[in-house]
Amino acid sequence: MNVRSQSTASPSRARWIAFGLLSLAGLWLVLFLAVPLTPGLPWSPAHTLNWQGKDFNLVIGRGGESGNALRVEGMRPSEGAVQTLFIRDVDTARYPILHYRFADYPGTLELSLFFRRAGEGEDIQIMTVPTPGTGAATLNLAALESWRDQVVEIGFAQFPDAVAVPAAQAFKPFSLVEVKLASPSLSGLLRARWQGWFSGGNWTYRSLNAQGPDIEVRQGPPLPLLLAGLGAGVILLGVLLLHWRGPRLVRAVLLASLAAWLVLDLRWLTILNQRHASTQLAYDGLSLPERMQRPPDHTLVAAAGQVTRALASIQPPPKLVVMAATAHDRGRLMYHLRPLNAGPMDLVGYGEAGVHEGVFVLLYGVDEPAFDAGSGLLALPAGAVPASAVLERAPLRLYRLGARP
Repeated sequence: MNVRSQSTASPSRARWIAFGLLSLAGLWLVLFLAVPLTPGLPWSPAHTLNWQGKDFNLVIGRGGESGNALRVEGMRPSEGAVQTLFIRDVDTARYPILHYRFADYPGTLELSLFFRRAGEGEDIQIMTVPTPGTGAATLNLAALESWRDQVVEIGFAQFPDAVAVPAAQAFKPFSLVEVKLASPSLSGLLRARWQGWFSGGNWTYRSLNAQGPDIEVRQGPPLPLLLAGLGAGVILLGVLLLHWRGPRLVRAVLLASLAAWLVLDLRWLTILNQRHASTQLAYDGLSLPERMQRPPDHTLVAAAGQVTRALASIQPPPKLVVMAATAHDRGRLMYHLRPLNAGPMDLVGYGEAGVHEGVFVLLYGVDEPAFDAGSGLLALPAGAVPASAVLERAPLRLYRLGARP
């Protein structure tokens, strides 16, 4: 007679039903963690404040009203475009959900939200937010520590995405259609959470990280953490209720891992396709050689080329320390200076300990330290040192440390 032990017997129907119900409860728990639900939260907001695009003032840029929207036809190369609206004191605790809609918004422009609180003079709070494209976007501003007290001004600013496209090719006309502040609701919180997971933000130096977040306004727990918790919970239920052991347990773990990876990969690919489509706006119709001649940071490429040519005849290649107005410019300069032996001024080995005779110092967009041609001294963080000028073409300056011959 063929007798099976209890541990290898097929789980009963009741156990499968319990497994399904508890798994569904786990899914609702993940939803609860993803969205800050509260008892009695309505599906739609109870209170809203609505503005049309034409209610905003275009303080920087060129454009005007277009129906109920505000059409932006041009921007300043160095300042971008700014739309702002002065509002009566708005209680941030009552209206934490922000909805905004643009039409024809190009992904080549970085989008920032700013607001000013009552009693803070000219000080404003500003942060990068997802680009909405041709649709709307939703944010839960309660996640921001700065969203508190009373707000008296709100607005948007656009800048060329320096990581992806040249500034000259970044701008395309767009319209600000509508903006709404709303009280908490289940629909608003769900949209904000979805936006946080699948937002089509601009290229950044964190954009290749599939685990995010890639926007400044964090909308809740990271998606990978929630997926890992859900998968582990389902597997634990399978072990306790369905007696998953041995090969069956291994298959369950592999399937859960594969499902989680597929979700993350699809999320990353969705955002990648959005960003790639935006970049194509600036390079569409150009051959690869033509695209190579239009890097986003062409001014830094040109500066690096000047330095490379100035040092080409020196053998062996000298040590070069770089100081720039921003970390972005410094990092990109070092990249474009390859294969020269270049490093940042403030890194151990390149900083004060590395500043000695024969070293070259590259300054980009930096007013200080200053070089005194009369005394032949260059003021550095470590103090004034003898130096001679090699290139002085603002914003680029190149000096060689050491006494003048």
